[in-house]
Amino acid sequence: MRYYYIDDIEAVAKRDRNNVHYLYDAREGWVEDKWSIVMDYIVGWETPDDELPGSPFKGFGHMDVMQHLREISEYEMKKRISSLSYRYIVRYGEKNA
Repeated sequence: MRYYYIDDIEAVAKRDRNNVHYLYDAREGWVEDKWSIVMDYIVGWETPDDELPGSPFKGFGHMDVMQHLREISEYEMKKRISSLSYRYIVRYGEKNA
């Protein structure tokens, strides 16, 4: 199991041995990352809306996206989820806080 912290959205994530990603939800526990948020940070994906019009740099490999994700220990994961807000799901429009 690998654990991650995404600092700009204050989210804790994990990847299981089947390469399925999950985000931690303060109300529901681990929720499968059906939005591919974790993978977007791993590969440095920026959507066309994130770039200036006409920019040739749309797509993968953006270090400014990748730098927000870091691998953390199981101990740090437990520490962080004990104080997480419900912010990440609200940001993606799935639930109300």
